Amino acid sequence: MRFCRTKKSGCAAAYNHQVFHAMRRYTFPLPSSATIFAHMLRISDIHLVQFKCYDQKHFQFQQPIVLLSGRNGIGKTSVLDAIYYLCFTKSYFATADAPLALQGTKGWRISGTFQTEEPQHVVAILRENGKKEFHCNEMPYAKRTDHIGRFPCVMIAPDDIEWITGSSEIRRNYLDRMIAQTNAHYLQTLVRYNKTITQRNALLKQMTETGTHQHELLDFYNHELDRQAQFIFETRNAVCSELLPRIQALYTTWSPTPEHIELHYESPLQQHRMLDWLHINLSKDLILQRTTKGIHRDDLTPRLQTMPFKQVASQGQRKALLFAIKLAEREYIFNKTGIAPILLLDDLFEKLDAERMERLIDCLVETGSQLIVTDTHAGRAKQAFQAYANRCEEILIG
Repeated sequence: MRFCRTKKSGCAAAYNHQVFHAMRRYTFPLPSSATIFAHMLRISDIHLVQFKCYDQKHFQFQQPIVLLSGRNGIGKTSVLDAIYYLCFTKSYFATADAPLALQGTKGWRISGTFQTEEPQHVVAILRENGKKEFHCNEMPYAKRTDHIGRFPCVMIAPDDIEWITGSSEIRRNYLDRMIAQTNAHYLQTLVRYNKTITQRNALLKQMTETGTHQHELLDFYNHELDRQAQFIFETRNAVCSELLPRIQALYTTWSPTPEHIELHYESPLQQHRMLDWLHINLSKDLILQRTTKGIHRDDLTPRLQTMPFKQVASQGQRKALLFAIKLAEREYIFNKTGIAPILLLDDLFEKLDAERMERLIDCLVETGSQLIVTDTHAGRAKQAFQAYANRCEEILIG
């Protein structure tokens, strides 16, 4: 199966009929490319001060497709991470803020302008004393979580292959990050759940070490967790019912041969409510001094031809599933918010053959999202996007 481009539209114009109709079942009709690009969310500039490898650097993005080219280690991924930070108030790659500072310095600053109906100016600052500040249009946030979802984005990076090969925590984070951009109550409940789990675990440790039994406080935490976990479980379950068939359909479009792929949402709450698990596992929880069952153990499990996907899938199949997962995330956010998230694509061309790449590029452009793509070879990305040259700009870094 192969996409065909037309000179008139510069987009995918003819599909294999079976794939076309399969995709139509899961997608909403999209306006013309010109209309999409005229109204999409985009970032038009970003300014970095003492951030990662940059002392001071200003980038302007004038086109809906931005190609960042340069050798490895020159700072392409740092630009993507800075954009991600302005969207999520945290780094995609680092768990702490201090290591993001330029070597030999303390503190950093990122500022950028997002184009929506009105320009929106976002600033993130880490002071030398470790204090973090986050502003939108010069107004600080009382809670940084209030910013999540205002400027949605989706990152695709080489290390994302751990979604398939890594722990269940990675797949839960994927779900939580996606839902949080469309459902503020979900994010708030998830934050409270994690805090309550920490408090319950501390109490379990105290009870074990002192031999005391604080049943009233434990019962309070149990009922709080039950209420919080039930909402999180029901939300995840509803989202997965909508999302997983879409991932399967997208994966099919990248596969050169028919393949049966399955994805399942698994949660302890499919068997019992959280409160029941807390009572059943109390003795075990006291011994281990932690809460052993709950929605913090949920997982998404992919299977290929009934076998665990990570055990039998080739590199090409893994890459195809990764893109299907990320594009399904983009589509879910768009369908829920009406905003096409910015797509940040790091080392897009890694381990993809020419045919898969051609299909992927067509699909990426047709999403209507702003694309910011990195590549190590100057000119290669520009050549790959040549059918969309009137929407592209290439920025050489280094």
